[in-house]
Amino acid sequence: MNRKTLPLVYSLAIPIGVGALVAIALAPFGETPLEGVTLLVKGAFGSWRRVSETLVKTSPLLFTGLAVALAFRCGAFNIGAEGQFLIGALASVAVGANLGLDSPWIGVPLVLGAAFLGGAIWGGIAGALNPWRDVPEVISTIMLNFIALFWISALIRGPLKNPTSGLPESPEVVEATYLPRLSDLGDFPGYR
Repeated sequence: MNRKTLPLVYSLAIPIGVGALVAIALAPFGETPLEGVTLLVKGAFGSWRRVSETLVKTSPLLFTGLAVALAFRCGAFNIGAEGQFLIGALASVAVGANLGLDSPWIGVPLVLGAAFLGGAIWGGIAGALNPWRDVPEVISTIMLNFIALFWISALIRGPLKNPTSGLPESPEVVEATYLPRLSDLGDFPGYR
């Protein structure tokens, strides 16, 4: 097999394999694969609210996957997308909860910018360790994932803790910094 036919083989084998897995998973319940796929599509895309929820749930996965793919394309093995995502979330919560923003036109870009900057700085640490101390990106990014997790845990129990709560949680993010949702646009015709 050469390089030209391999993508064609993959593009045919993957849907067939997924279909077989769906059929195997649904067999004990007496459902056909077509019914299962229909329910899956209706559950994810049956109304504007469901599309909105699907986008809310998948966007972190898509953006972290894009970050890994972009770094891989540049020749770096960025396994630390999870830690960068967590630090970006921490930065956005710190900005959104503490600056008292009341305009979505200012709040949303500022919170998104803080998230992007936080994740970029965290990824930059691993990027700087490679030429500076000859630390491989794979090792440093995996280690930085755990450091990010423990750092967030410490900050939520300390300086970023909600003073009105006894639980380790951040203050509530100002509503003006929320991203708008698609669920207010109504339902698709033919679905409930």
